[in-house]
Amino acid sequence: MPLAVNRNSDQYMWASEVGGDDIGRVKQSALEEVAYLVDYSRWLAVDETISSAVVTHSDATTPDLVISADELLDDNKVLFKVSEGREGSRYEIRIEITTSNGQVKIDTLRLSVGSASPSAAFESIWNELSIGTVETGAPGSLAEAEITGDAPNQVLNLVLPSGPTGLQGDQGYQGDQGDPGPEGDVGPAAWGPVAAWAPATDYTNVAPADVVTNNGETFVCHTPHTSGGAFDASKFTKIAQKGADGLGAGDMVGANNLSEITSATTARSNLGLVAVASTGA
Repeated sequence: MPLAVNRNSDQYMWASEVGGDDIGRVKQSALEEVAYLVDYSRWLAVDETISSAVVTHSDATTPDLVISADELLDDNKVLFKVSEGREGSRYEIRIEITTSNGQVKIDTLRLSVGSASPSAAFESIWNELSIGTVETGAPGSLAEAEITGDAPNQVLNLVLPSGPTGLQGDQGYQGDQGDPGPEGDVGPAAWGPVAAWAPATDYTNVAPADVVTNNGETFVCHTPHTSGGAFDASKFTKIAQKGADGLGAGDMVGANNLSEITSATTARSNLGLVAVASTGA
């Protein structure tokens, strides 16, 4: 005879909601008699009830597992009691119901018989469901859920549709002006020193660009090149133009020490100079 064990309530569990499946894994002592209550209300259709229930088990042992007092409660629950069994054995308890609509459903409760000790605790091994992959589906598509693996360790994979694009938010406040940046390095001079143009010379427009004089005018290079035998004005930009010749005639040569002047007196008068006493004026 099983030892009477004080239970606060029947061991309550839900039937699987889709098809037949494990509804749980439990453990009890070989000296216990435990009542199990399986609730089918989530699986039954509206106004559908349980017409009959048969509870059996697999793997006969010595001593064998005893299932008794299977009965219906509230037309949607099955109550049965389990006792004895061989210590260390595992059993599959098969609950088969027939409904008022003619449906037949089979669920399995897996039970392990532990130590034949009055102090052996009842242990319910519940399924542990963890989240696996979570993917984003196309907008407007249906959500998808898939459970993989075997109880009590199973994985739930989800595909969740993305929502529609939301309304554009209000413009944010203008941020504070940032601190001034560090002063940059002094760049190179734009133009180099002025030099007379020469043939067979490399000229560049990269700062400092080459500046040359030619025929009394000044140019800056705008196209890098190596000069040929004649000045090519298409490679330069003119920056100083030669002035017009004066209206006077004749030449003055410094080496002659102004001896070309016809009249020194007239020259002094033209220059606004006062007459000075000099020999040979």
